[in-house]
Amino acid sequence: PNIRRHLESNNPRDVKQAVSLIRERIEIVHTLEFSDFLKFLLPPLLDLVRRRLPPRMYDGDENQARRIALEIFSRFPANEVLKPSVTSLLQLALEVVQNDNEDNAMAALRMVFDLHKTFRNQPEAQTEVQPFLDVVYNMYQGMHVVVEDAFRDLLQPPDPARVLQQHEVSSQPQLQQQQQQQP
Repeated sequence: PNIRRHLESNNPRDVKQAVSLIRERIEIVHTLEFSDFLKFLLPPLLDLVRRRLPPRMYDGDENQARRIALEIFSRFPANEVLKPSVTSLLQLALEVVQNDNEDNAMAALRMVFDLHKTFRNQPEAQTEVQPFLDVVYNMYQGMHVVVEDAFRDLLQPPDPARVLQQHEVSSQPQLQQQQQQQP
């Protein structure tokens, strides 16, 4: 109950401490108490990532709590106890891939791959295949813009005047050194 209260706190530091404590004691998911864990802690953890702690591009307490929650999800054993939660976890992972920073998206992708590997023949996982493929497709659709932005300087031919100016500046020390060496 105390952990759940901290998970539902409005203070990001309390939330981070709570998810850190859960992560430290994650071995409970490999016991018979995993179903109780899911019943009592999965809803607030899902709510935390889905609604209460919005994605951030910087690494403050809120983003660290999100990442730790995603690590917790990725450590769940893929077994029959988890099966009823697969759809919720896959949907959450897709939201994270679409909206979060790279570190969180990578943790979410690990979740997607692990869950799909285990539950690929289950209807729970099959319903999320097309949305995942749509996300990947949309990411690649916009890839040319990212590449152009990243390599803009390399894609444009150099300005001859600027190149000449840079050459003159970089060769001045060499000319001065040569002039000093001449008798």
